[in-house]
Amino acid sequence: MSPLHRLTRRLTLTLALGLPAVASAQDVPLINPPPAGRNAERVAGVTAEEMAAYEAALARFRERSTEFSGDARAIVDQIEREERAELDFAYGPLLTELEVEQRRLRDESIRRFEAFLVRYPSTEYSATVMFRLADLYFDVAGEDYLREMDERTALEDRLTMEQRFELPPPPAKDLSRSIALYRRILAEYPNFEYTDGTLYMLGYCYGETSTDIEMDAEELSKSYYEQLVTRFPESRLAIDGNFALGMYHFDNYNVKLALEHFRKVTERADKEHALYDRGMYMLAWSQYRLSDYEGAFDTFTRLLDFSLEYYKESGKDSNMKPDALEYLAISMIDVAKNSESFSDPNWRKYSTDPLMSSGQLLAATGYGLNPAGPIQVFDLWFNKVGRREYEVEVIKTLAAKLEEASYAEDAIATYEYIQQKWPTDPENPDFQYRISQLYISGVAVRDDAAADAALAKLGEMYNDDSAWAAANRNNPDALAKAQAYQEQSLYSVATGLHARAQQTGSVADYSMAADRYREYLNKFPFANQYYQTQFYLAEALFSSQRFEEAIVEYDALLKVPGEEWTEAAQVRIFVSWFNLLNQRYGDLQKLPPDAVVERTEETKSGEQRNIYMLSDLHKEFIKSADAMKTASFKNETWETARKENLSVYYYLPAQIYIVHGHHEEGRKRMEEVIALYRRTIEASYAANYIVTSYIAEGDLENVAKYSAYYRMMTDLGADERTGAAELAETFGNIEADAQFKLAMKLKEVDPLKAAKAFEDYLVQYPKAPDVNLKSALYNAANQYEIGGKADTANELFERFINKYPKDELSPPLYFRIATNYASVLELNKSVEYYERLYKNFPTSPDAPAALYMAGFLRTGLGDHKGAAQNFMTYVEKLPAQPDSEAVYWLAGQQWQLVGDKEALSFYRRYLQRFPDSSPDHVMEAYHFIAKYYERTGDKRAAEQAWKDITTNYARLAAKGTLGPKARNIGAEAAFRDMQVAYNNFIKVSYPKKDEDLIKYLLEDKPKEFAAITQMELALITTYQDFEYSSAALYISGATFIAWADMFYKAPAPPEIAADEDLLAAYREELDKLGRPAEDKGISRLQANLQKSKDEKRASIWIDKTIAMLNDRDPLNYPLEKAEVRGQSTASVLPTAGPLDMPVPEPVVTPATPAPAPTTPAPGTP
Repeated sequence: MSPLHRLTRRLTLTLALGLPAVASAQDVPLINPPPAGRNAERVAGVTAEEMAAYEAALARFRERSTEFSGDARAIVDQIEREERAELDFAYGPLLTELEVEQRRLRDESIRRFEAFLVRYPSTEYSATVMFRLADLYFDVAGEDYLREMDERTALEDRLTMEQRFELPPPPAKDLSRSIALYRRILAEYPNFEYTDGTLYMLGYCYGETSTDIEMDAEELSKSYYEQLVTRFPESRLAIDGNFALGMYHFDNYNVKLALEHFRKVTERADKEHALYDRGMYMLAWSQYRLSDYEGAFDTFTRLLDFSLEYYKESGKDSNMKPDALEYLAISMIDVAKNSESFSDPNWRKYSTDPLMSSGQLLAATGYGLNPAGPIQVFDLWFNKVGRREYEVEVIKTLAAKLEEASYAEDAIATYEYIQQKWPTDPENPDFQYRISQLYISGVAVRDDAAADAALAKLGEMYNDDSAWAAANRNNPDALAKAQAYQEQSLYSVATGLHARAQQTGSVADYSMAADRYREYLNKFPFANQYYQTQFYLAEALFSSQRFEEAIVEYDALLKVPGEEWTEAAQVRIFVSWFNLLNQRYGDLQKLPPDAVVERTEETKSGEQRNIYMLSDLHKEFIKSADAMKTASFKNETWETARKENLSVYYYLPAQIYIVHGHHEEGRKRMEEVIALYRRTIEASYAANYIVTSYIAEGDLENVAKYSAYYRMMTDLGADERTGAAELAETFGNIEADAQFKLAMKLKEVDPLKAAKAFEDYLVQYPKAPDVNLKSALYNAANQYEIGGKADTANELFERFINKYPKDELSPPLYFRIATNYASVLELNKSVEYYERLYKNFPTSPDAPAALYMAGFLRTGLGDHKGAAQNFMTYVEKLPAQPDSEAVYWLAGQQWQLVGDKEALSFYRRYLQRFPDSSPDHVMEAYHFIAKYYERTGDKRAAEQAWKDITTNYARLAAKGTLGPKARNIGAEAAFRDMQVAYNNFIKVSYPKKDEDLIKYLLEDKPKEFAAITQMELALITTYQDFEYSSAALYISGATFIAWADMFYKAPAPPEIAADEDLLAAYREELDKLGRPAEDKGISRLQANLQKSKDEKRASIWIDKTIAMLNDRDPLNYPLEKAEVRGQSTASVLPTAGPLDMPVPEPVVTPATPAPAPTTPAPGTP
């Protein structure tokens, strides 16, 4: 377990056992009202004498305050009148102008109103400004809403119905700014002259607010309308309010209730009627309850009315007023309790006069014979006779009588009713407190949660900033009593929340308790239990993980000596700093990411080492830890916890110093840990830090010294370790780790020294973790390679992959070793490692290259079959490689070296796998097959192979451009047909008859010649291959010359041959016919030579062309003298050379007389 974890475990347990629990709210007795200090700053550490002096002065002040209250009120009123007059003079005309020109100057008006409120936030006139500003906000919100709706409509017009479904919800009117101002008016100015308008606007704004913005918008709207019609029955806006309420209930299917509000609107036509709105509201409510809409308000008691009238005339109450109040209260209780009997259908059988009377009274109010509660009877009563000024006195009496009679639930409801109906009544804090007490001692089953909630509500409703306090500012007694209740309620709420947090363990619950404690202490800085509460505040802050705030409170408590929480506060301060460190920086073993370099120093190894500044947080933690080292607690629990953690108090600051680079201070503190607490785990950690700090400084001597020294300490960390063997192993590992890191550092200095260090590591620490041994072996080999010792590196790399053949580091090593072996021409070993790479790591990125290289090297070894198999495996196992076709083709070359049959089998497989990938290779494959069958004498198969060449050439050419090799092979196939045609053409068989001879020479042979010419043109234009284009031109020229020779050599008929003159004439005519053909042939041959010259290329057909021209014109076309050198057919060689074709040789015969020529046949050239 680490020091951090152990510290957390120990302190958590100790603090949990040592701290007192917080008392629950209901167990805290009511405290006496504390001295007033509403705006006093919180004081810590005051003496008893100072407190007594303050309380005496405060008592004198209270006596004088009553005396001066009247004069003070007059002065305040005068100041307020002057301020109002001043403000009215300065801003009245401006506000009027703003109302007239609202739209044009609205934005300026808003700015000025807002500025006014900043400058005069709480004058009497500020409420008016707020009201007008809220109205302007309302206009802005309306215009914004209309604009957004227009934009939405325009957008929807551009979209399809399906697209509209994907739009976000439509815009909603945002009246939050207006609502906030109206609510502020209500909170800060309860007597504002336009409060009715404020309530109305709140009701209206919430009615316009979408529930998406405010979930309870409808209920809030109803609430403010109800306040409007209740508090301002004579307001002209009440009609609208009732109407809105009617609409609300109508929309919620409360039709009868809606009719009540609508009827009130109509009945309020006479606005001067004193009971217009009250009667209207209560009539509607009564009609709802009774379903009787007539006569509900025609009776009620007149006694108290008389008393009121009498008081207005004489200044005195009627003598009957107290009796009337008591009678009315008791009567209401009796009627309410008696009405419970009406639920029994047989109630008349046991009816009494009071019961009958109650029924008659309820009947007279239109309520009927139904059960009714006291407050309900009260409302029915005054609904009948109209609302009265004195009814609050009636309801107070009613509440008191209910409590006397032990009707706790009814009393609670009545007290709440009073506060709701008369929110500024001076006695309201008493009533709310009575509610809390009734929940404890009045109800049948004690309800502590409800009592706490009642006290919390007391603090919220009647605090110094409440509307109630403002309304009662001239009533010091009421304020003092409310403050006492407020103190009690705040304290009770805080302790209740704290107790709940201790049960739930929730951080949020603790935080809420802390906020309540702080509120309590801020409001009551002289509370009797101030320091105890401050400790509770600190504890709640601590448990809510608000450690910085907790430290402030704990630190203040340290200044109050002799208290039980002082020692706990010191412990908590340390733990708080500890938790803050963990929150902000996490693991203390790591340097904070925002650490700032304080200085840099050079280590013994010549490197630069940074020393970092300690943050204020680290310094405070060290300060608190040092304080814990020297502290002495009286509380045995605290002292036991402190002593158990002493090694941690020493260790953690030392660790911080080491981590930040302050090695000297850190080592000094670490040595203290070892000296004082050698048997703890912190001591063993300290030893490790000392050694590693020397490693960081490059101090190798001290690394070795202290590693050996601590390894020999048999009791180091013994309390939490198994014994000396484990300790030795631990520091052996530290030493080994240090050596490994030292070797790693040497990599940057001298690779050969680093390699030697890694080798020494392997020898000295054979039991080190396998991962380190593996890394050391790899690094040794790598450093030897970097240092230029390839042989040694190779040996170690081989050792590595032999020991870790399938390790993730091995794949590149296989490749590297194989490459190294290849570089020294040890090809067999190279092939072995390339193939092992592929076998062990077939998915490695280097696997394809390894398999290829293995095949390539096998070619150098003469293992053509093995090379071919490797190339084929490369493609078959790794088909996705981009060079698959090219590598597969290499296998063919190797198979040719193995044997023709093997090569034939391969090329067939090639054509199946790659029918289109490489047109040149496809044509070469077909060419090999054709030549193979020619060599084996299978003429039929050979002929078919040549046809396949022609067919596939056309197919491939249609898909794209073909390479020169493909064109050459295609041209060779096409030329075979031309060669055959030429061979047939030069076969001459002269007819014996003159007419047949003429037809033979001038009709039959030209037809054959035309076919050859077409073949020539097709071959040249289709294949664009120089070699066979030159062959085609040669054949074309040779054909013309052969045709010319046919004329020259044609035999004369016997009758002409017998006559020398006729024979000479006959030969002359034939010569005339043959010379144009010969000229064309020579022209064709010359064109062939020119093409060779232009393209600077030659072929066997160019040689044949020269030979034929030399035969015709030896002077102009001499034969070149043969060189003793290798021969080639062309600069772009065909795969297997041209066909062995017969070359026509011209036949030379002596000239003889020729007969007269005959008329040539049509079409003769």
